[in-house]
Amino acid sequence: MIRFTNTYQIDRNNEVLTVTPKDLEALSVFFIRDENIRARCSERFLLDLYLYANTVGLNPSMIFEELRALECTVTESRTKQETKFSKLPLKGLWHKHFFSSQFIAKNMQIANSRGNIESVIKKAFEKYEGLDSTVENCKALARDISLGNHELFEKRSERNQLTREWIVFAKVNSENYYMCIEFHETDDQIIYDKVIKSCKENFEHLVPIIESYA
Repeated sequence: MIRFTNTYQIDRNNEVLTVTPKDLEALSVFFIRDENIRARCSERFLLDLYLYANTVGLNPSMIFEELRALECTVTESRTKQETKFSKLPLKGLWHKHFFSSQFIAKNMQIANSRGNIESVIKKAFEKYEGLDSTVENCKALARDISLGNHELFEKRSERNQLTREWIVFAKVNSENYYMCIEFHETDDQIIYDKVIKSCKENFEHLVPIIESYA
């Protein structure tokens, strides 16, 4: 079991957020009831989660919903299936998307791309073409466009394509070791360095394994 020993001082909008070992311990115990899974969550992973929760209001249960899906095939995930990185420096590691309400705007943007929203609007206007421009017809037109837009989002959800951020982890001997949480836009080398640092601090036996992926 990981013992938390570090205290972190994080600058957040010109205010300092202090994260103590007790904070990370309380977070892990409250949300991860399975000790076996908890033992495979690095301190960096839990720190990232704590920061997400206290800076952008992310509900930690969204993350652990994905962890349960990774640990147990019975639990369904709302996002893309986990994927193995194929390019260096992250080659051999894995990532899993997670979804939260904070990412709805981005997923709507993706859903509306490639002419999808234009098609919805065109279909709605064709439906009401030639009708009088009454208040009722205008409201009906707006409602159809809104419903069509919502359906685009729901289709992404049904196809497990909701996406935004990554849970980065290693698979070793059929067990997942959760290393960190990252934005898609983060440079791969930065993510790799975080993973190696997490291993050196919490899972030393994984360092040569992950380095061998290169």
